[in-house]
Amino acid sequence: MKLADQIRRHVLEEYIRPSRRGGRRQITIRAGDVHRSMELENRMPAVCSALDAAEFYEEAGVTLIQRSGPLQSSTVEWSLRLEPAGEEALSMVKIREVNVERDEAGNYKQVQLAFGPHYFVELVTEEGGVNLYVGATHHGFKADASEVNGELERFIYEIRERHPENAFD
Repeated sequence: MKLADQIRRHVLEEYIRPSRRGGRRQITIRAGDVHRSMELENRMPAVCSALDAAEFYEEAGVTLIQRSGPLQSSTVEWSLRLEPAGEEALSMVKIREVNVERDEAGNYKQVQLAFGPHYFVELVTEEGGVNLYVGATHHGFKADASEVNGELERFIYEIRERHPENAFD
């Protein structure tokens, strides 16, 4: 197993899961503490890289609230929100929130949907066009949805081509 995977697993087992079991919703992890608890020598860059990776956030079910400190140092701290897991996550398998914002004239300005454990969809009127945002927690994609045969339509066809089992007409 690669060192980065070992570091992520250690943080998950020794920091994230115990905090989640204890009912905590947020945790701060310090690079020096992880380095010391794993008895590593001169591997601080590996610790920081492992905990900066999007793969870590996804695997651990956490959202980065704030990262403080230099790029690679024992003083780097990650403040993380612990996303629901287990039965609590199952209770979130639904549409959780719908927000609609209109301008002064009553036209739609923004429509947001939050659903499932950590997914979102947003339609936003920006700079005379409409943009679609689709994501999971802290990553996703944006597509211009202003034109027929535009960017969004190209994305739809690419996805349909790669995943025909999910396509519909």
